Amino acid sequence: MFYKLLRSVPLLTAILVICYSYWCFIFLYCDKSLDQQQPLKFCFYHIIFYLFTWSYYKTTTTPPPAIPHDFFLSAATMNKIWDANENCEKINAILSSKAHTLPIYTYSREGHYRYCQDCAILKPDRTHHCRVCGQCILKMDHHCPWLHNCMSFSNYKFYILFLAYGAVYCLIFLSILPVELFKWYMRSKVLEEGLLYHYTLLSISGVLFLAIFSALFFYHLYLVLKNRTTLEAFRAPLFSYGQDKDGFNVGAGNNFIQVFGETKWKWFIPVFCNILYYLKR
Repeated sequence: MFYKLLRSVPLLTAILVICYSYWCFIFLYCDKSLDQQQPLKFCFYHIIFYLFTWSYYKTTTTPPPAIPHDFFLSAATMNKIWDANENCEKINAILSSKAHTLPIYTYSREGHYRYCQDCAILKPDRTHHCRVCGQCILKMDHHCPWLHNCMSFSNYKFYILFLAYGAVYCLIFLSILPVELFKWYMRSKVLEEGLLYHYTLLSISGVLFLAIFSALFFYHLYLVLKNRTTLEAFRAPLFSYGQDKDGFNVGAGNNFIQVFGETKWKWFIPVFCNILYYLKR
């Protein structure tokens, strides 16, 4: 129980930061601003805030995808694997009849078919077991403690949109708060100490989070266009002919469609549009 609460701390911290930024915009900037374009910025802010929080919600609450039933192994098969004592040839012989009927192209580092003893499954390509979630995750990218979820086939698009709108959200504050401080200074007005503190804190936080969001967004966009996961970027998947970091690459356009879908107007909103293409060589 304590471990679960501890794992929730990063998620709750992120929620508090978002709530704090919203409170500062509404009750500090909008309530005390000297900006005549405030209504326009108010509307634009709420559009981005809605898309940002919607993407965040979908990223954190979308459960990992279920492994198809065809990949599950019987208890008898698992017992045979245990008896094989990690012998690659024996394990492949046990799993080959089932693996040949499934779209499986990758192997473990040891050279046998990839399987999970904890979940009793023959792993689909790009599937990995997450120790935090306690299950195998289809097309697992990584587990994010700040989002308290695995980035996987079911929510990877939401995660990238969260990063993109998070960067825009930070840009809004950085385009408003320093300018607002300068206006107060030029008009020789004394800014309340509390207001100065919040403006300064948000400006510094905005620079920090903008750097984080932007770096992660461009990195994951690169991975999308190359059709790689973070795990595959560090260790290329092993095929029958050897390791190949571009083994799942079907062209930048098709790679992008796999994650964001074929309907262009849905690219910008966090709704599920993923299309799963099998290996094309």
